[in-house]
Amino acid sequence: MKDKKPILVLGLGKTGVSVVKYLLKKQESFCIFDQHKSPSGLIEIQRLVKKEDIFLQEFEIETLSKYSQIIVSPGIKPNNEVILKSLKLKIPVITDFDIFFSETSSMIILITGTNGKSTVVSMLERVLKDTYDKLLISSGGNIGKPVLELLQDDPVISVLEISSFQLQLTKKIQSDISLLLNLKEDHLDWHKNLDEYHKAKKRVFENSDVMLSSDNILEENSSIIKFSTFLDKYSNFITTRIDKVHTEHDKLNIMAVLTALIYIAKLRSGISIDDEVKIHSILSSAIKSLNNFSSLPHRFERLGVINEVLYIDDSKATNTDSAIKAIESVSILYPDKEVILICGGESKGQTFIDLAEVCIGKIKEVFLIGKDSNILYKYLSPKIKTLIVPDLRDAILKAKLSSNPGSIILFSPACSSLDMYKDYEQRGNEFKRFSGFN
Repeated sequence: MKDKKPILVLGLGKTGVSVVKYLLKKQESFCIFDQHKSPSGLIEIQRLVKKEDIFLQEFEIETLSKYSQIIVSPGIKPNNEVILKSLKLKIPVITDFDIFFSETSSMIILITGTNGKSTVVSMLERVLKDTYDKLLISSGGNIGKPVLELLQDDPVISVLEISSFQLQLTKKIQSDISLLLNLKEDHLDWHKNLDEYHKAKKRVFENSDVMLSSDNILEENSSIIKFSTFLDKYSNFITTRIDKVHTEHDKLNIMAVLTALIYIAKLRSGISIDDEVKIHSILSSAIKSLNNFSSLPHRFERLGVINEVLYIDDSKATNTDSAIKAIESVSILYPDKEVILICGGESKGQTFIDLAEVCIGKIKEVFLIGKDSNILYKYLSPKIKTLIVPDLRDAILKAKLSSNPGSIILFSPACSSLDMYKDYEQRGNEFKRFSGFN
């Protein structure tokens, strides 16, 4: 990366801060640009970087030619003026993943999908730490630590979540094992169309030694191994040992984790995929770990019961597919309970036809919040009793009034939180607080 010209760091969130620290350690010359007045990493970076090397809100696009390359943070759209101009000037645009891939010596497990990425990363990390307790196992990327922070740890195995944003902008993707969990409609406010989004997701398979995916993803590459097909002969062994309190979508996530674990053992120890005795031993140990795995906050998190009403925080459901899976899981886990749904936010260009259909017979009433509540109302109100309310606090109050002993209040927004909150975590924490779980 040595060059006489400085590097431009685009974006000063968590990833941007990690890039700055990496460049400082490498003694590289660089400047920073963030279009926000007070980006989240500003205070930390002001202690490390000269004021004249930080540009906020405005950037002189004509000065781009003085930079050797652009390191871009996730979430910055490909049609950003700086990116487009850089590409026109043939200035390389890379991500932190490009740097990580070129410098790490660890085994790379790369995980993506519309839903379930963070859960599968956390599950797999937990199982790997239980299985290989003397090895350093780290996770990061789009969850937890940015990947450049992992370089300092020098883990033996890196379990990484990578988003469609990062996949689209990273120049050279590589992994030992790649997982594509699912492909649904999402981020149509960021990608040009659904086809571009799906193509970005499928880049996870590039330069990968072992490619794994769910069975319902249609892909011409015959080298891709399907989770359920691969585990089919072990299905009875697995299902009789999995704790029944797992949600339906967590059961699919477990299939992904188990398949990945077997192939990690194959790459590390050379076990045969046909050695059923060893695979039974791996599966048995892994399932014990998974049955003790606590779901991540705001992911179908059962908060508890107040006045005989169960509250479920599924604020991480930022698209229709994840909300549908939450509704289906409630229906299976609590078949005789009436369910009140709170949803809404920023729709990201989605349609809600499937969400409306799944509510029929499963949801008693829906309370809508957020910027695009009118869009959801158009789809849901013909199918189910639906009311638009001013905010989350009011939605919870009205849901409580509508509830009966034994009811369930499910907060599964099906939308982004960014119209009202900093992120889904802040939104979920507000749901907990207004519901009475402080």
